[in-house]
Amino acid sequence: MVVPINIPVTTDTKLFNNAKPVVRNTNVVLKKKVRPVVSSERRACLILSLITFTAMCVFATVLYFNPFSYEPWYKTATLYQVDVKTFQDSDGDGIGDLKGLISKVDYLERQNIKALILSSFYKSENDGIIDHKDVCYTCGVMDDFRELIKQLKKRGIRLIIDFYPNHTSDKHPWFEASIKGLKSYDGYYVWSYSVSDDERKPPNNWVKIYHFVI
Repeated sequence: MVVPINIPVTTDTKLFNNAKPVVRNTNVVLKKKVRPVVSSERRACLILSLITFTAMCVFATVLYFNPFSYEPWYKTATLYQVDVKTFQDSDGDGIGDLKGLISKVDYLERQNIKALILSSFYKSENDGIIDHKDVCYTCGVMDDFRELIKQLKKRGIRLIIDFYPNHTSDKHPWFEASIKGLKSYDGYYVWSYSVSDDERKPPNNWVKIYHFVI
């Protein structure tokens, strides 16, 4: 069955004149950005790969530069030992002294010396130390020793001194205190009775001999 549809038709020219034509721009194409979908498993693998690569780079750098290694300075430094009495004389008495050594500090620096070792220069008598806190009068005075430390420190040179606590002069304060029987010094020396009470003889036949090689 066909149902007729009545379409109204107008002849009013004003209606046609006021109507706005519909223009379709066929050149404009709307595009929607589509983001790629990354699964959580793939993202986790990517992060794990980056972490592994970074860790390998850090480990390789540590192995190459080895910043955590430590080696004592004295294993690679140049050490120079000096006998003050035979090194440099400053006052013309024929015996080396601390002032003469101070005058040669620049020479030690030019030789790239990193540490200076001083043989015994303590106040002594017949090779027996009288005072570990004082300087032998032929070498100078304590102010000379302090000046030596100051000059070496300016140049980055370490100072090592020999210390002999195992033998002293009979004029050393330790010996004098021990011979008096002071309890705090009774272990500083080994005491033995003489062979005979009638006459004082050494407790043994040990002989003290000095042998100098020139």
